[in-house]
Amino acid sequence: MSLTSVAESLVERGDFEAAVETALEISDPTPRATSLCSIAFAQVKAGKKEEALATLGRVEKLALELAGDDRRQALQCFAYGQMEAGRLDEALKTVQLFESDFIRAGVLRDLGAALAEQGRREEAGVVFDRAVQAARAGAEETWWELTSAGSLRGIPGALVRAGYTKKSMEVVQLLEPGRGQAEGLAQVVVALAAQGNVEQAQQVAAMIEARFGQGAPLGDYPPGSYGARNIPYWVHLTHYDSISPWRAVAEGWARKAAFDQALEIAERIEYPEERVRALRTIAEEQGKTGEAEGAQRTLRSALHFVRTQGRGYEWLVMMTDVALEQAKHGDAAGASATFSEALEFSSALQGKDGSGMDRSDYLSVVADKQAQSGDWRGARQTAALFRDDQRTSRTMIQGLCQLQAKAGDVSAALAWAEQEKEPLAKAAALLGVAEGILERLNEEGKAGSKPAR
Repeated sequence: MSLTSVAESLVERGDFEAAVETALEISDPTPRATSLCSIAFAQVKAGKKEEALATLGRVEKLALELAGDDRRQALQCFAYGQMEAGRLDEALKTVQLFESDFIRAGVLRDLGAALAEQGRREEAGVVFDRAVQAARAGAEETWWELTSAGSLRGIPGALVRAGYTKKSMEVVQLLEPGRGQAEGLAQVVVALAAQGNVEQAQQVAAMIEARFGQGAPLGDYPPGSYGARNIPYWVHLTHYDSISPWRAVAEGWARKAAFDQALEIAERIEYPEERVRALRTIAEEQGKTGEAEGAQRTLRSALHFVRTQGRGYEWLVMMTDVALEQAKHGDAAGASATFSEALEFSSALQGKDGSGMDRSDYLSVVADKQAQSGDWRGARQTAALFRDDQRTSRTMIQGLCQLQAKAGDVSAALAWAEQEKEPLAKAAALLGVAEGILERLNEEGKAGSKPAR
């Protein structure tokens, strides 16, 4: 086990002093700084702010002794640690030590958001302006940096979340035409929907579709390459917030219990996995409002849609996700039938698919989702299909026993482990039970869960 892992384990136990001592023994300066910052974050969450500040002091000292990328990453960790501890003014001073405008932009963006949360809106506006200036100044830095949080693309969503919607649209206009602006607008949609401004979010989503719906190229890329794919594909698939605009709108309407609008919008989502995720969320919100039948109808609609897609690994994930939701919403028979359909397809798989996945990978997905749904018997039966691959079988059994013990059903997990005749399989199963018990005890210590039986 690495020293970083040891420090993480000590943090989970609440032994922060030993965790700091362990982190200081890490030879590589960047992981050492990162580990110390993680400890400081945990100390803040535990209400030990003074200890957290002392830990951050070690990070500052380390950062000032370093150079190059090590210094940059340590200073970045230090600034975020100061933010976590509520020392925003001190974090603003730390930002001045950054040599990279690009990195400065990302931290200033998050500082602006933190200031806005504290009600310091005037100062937040100034800091956001500085973030924009830094991002523009850093636009000539290395290409990989332009794809991450410090570019202008990371700012529009943060501005909306801080209450600066008009300013966010101004920043979008500064982005590169095409993919950059599409991404920026997508961030605005997601942030507006999350705030409950769903109608406005829908208007911006429609703007994206109207402006880029015919599929302008994403940039100067060779024909047929990933980058040459059309903007609609990009914004329907994912972006900075990892959720497509129309899915954000559909889920926003669902959270307002406007289920007809939500379902109508879901039909506009082109990317299959995004549509299924939206339909699952709609069903979840319907269940919260007592519309159990409506939730089951929505899941049947999702299932019908998945069946129209080509069969493969993505199809399997969508099928089992729907089955899991069916189980959650009381449709045990429907969940069982969906799992059976997924299992039949997985069991018949020969060789590897186009992504290099084989039968074991597919069956693992089914067993895992069955376990998550509480269908332990079905999960065991699926695990039994691995008998031709002992190593995979042991890993699967260990994982399932761990899940069952963590869920609180320790006696059943132990009974299953004891039934294993092959010594290594039994050892793996017992290890899984032990891991599940430890995870549950750790959660009980944090949240006061009911004891395992």
